[in-house]
Order: sequence, then structure tokens, then C-alpha cells
Amino acid sequence: MGRVISRMGIVSVCAGALVLSGCLGSAEGEGFEEEVVETEQAMGVECAGATATVSFTGSADWESVQTYNTPSCYKGVVVDVNNILFPGGVATATVYWADSAPTTQAACEDSYVAADVFKWVSGSWSYHFSMDDHGVWNAGTGKCQTPLVGDGLGTGQSFRFALTARTSASSSASTRKVGIQTGGI
Repeated sequence: MGRVISRMGIVSVCAGALVLSGCLGSAEGEGFEEEVVETEQAMGVECAGATATVSFTGSADWESVQTYNTPSCYKGVVVDVNNILFPGGVATATVYWADSAPTTQAACEDSYVAADVFKWVSGSWSYHFSMDDHGVWNAGTGKCQTPLVGDGLGTGQSFRFALTARTSASSSASTRKVGIQTGGI
């Protein structure tokens, strides 16, 4: 029992020292801010003001080129779908890795797809939600399940999608082909 209390005391002292030294702190510390800055550089609300790369009415089925960088939407492509339709159901959007699948586990698990979704409200694009995913390596087959994201949307409304596919989630990572399909359930 004496050893347990003694070890708990040592752990408490060590944890206190880390907090006081600044190595362990709140989420508002410098490390957190740097991570947010990188994410903001990757894509973000600034994509609402970008010029659309391509526009559709009703539905979309489109794939990008491998290298892209839309002004005001860093390493992203911007797809507008006006008056998205799926009669009799819920409109959906699926964003996917449209390039060749990575062939190693590390490259697969680093592969990344992200989408920022904006909705047309009162004459401007309003942030709606974000979604992202990484590839999953299947050890049994030795193949990569490439990243894919999707969600339901309101039919008859207009949406802007800021999309990216990259070799990793880092803002410095190389872009890859990204695709979008809209449909319904």
C-alpha cells in the first residue's frame, strides 16, 4: 500500500511539473493554434467566396484533375449544385477519392478526402458542415479502401462543395483526383 501511495505522489508531482512548464496545457495552447492554422490553410469558410470550378443544376457527377488550387480555396475545387433534386426522397452527396488507390498500408491510411459544404441562404453561401475521411487498409486483401464521405441534403436547395483529396491531411500534401456524385435515398 505504501508503494502505491508513493507512486501516486510521484505521478502527481510529474504531472504538476508538466503543467507548470507549459508542456501540458489546455487546448488553447500554442500547439492547438498551430494545428487550427494548418487546417484553415487546407480549406475553410473562405471557399464560400471562391469562384466555382464547375456548376450543375439538379444533380452532379464529376471528377477533378489531379492537381488543383482554386483562388480563395487553397488546394480545393469548388462545385456548385443548384436546386439539388431527388424526387420522392432525400438528396445525398458523396465525395470520393477518384485517383488510383494507394498500394501500401502507410499511403492508404494517409490518403485523405475532405468536403466543406455551404448552403445558399438569403443571397449568399452559408457554412453548413464539413466531412472528411482517411483510407482504410485491408490486410486480408492487401488493398486500400480509399476515402469516401457522404451525407443527406435538402432537396430543392442549392449547395456549394469545397472538395479536396490529398496524399495526407497536411496542407502541404499533394492533391489527388476528387469526385462528387449527388443522388438520393
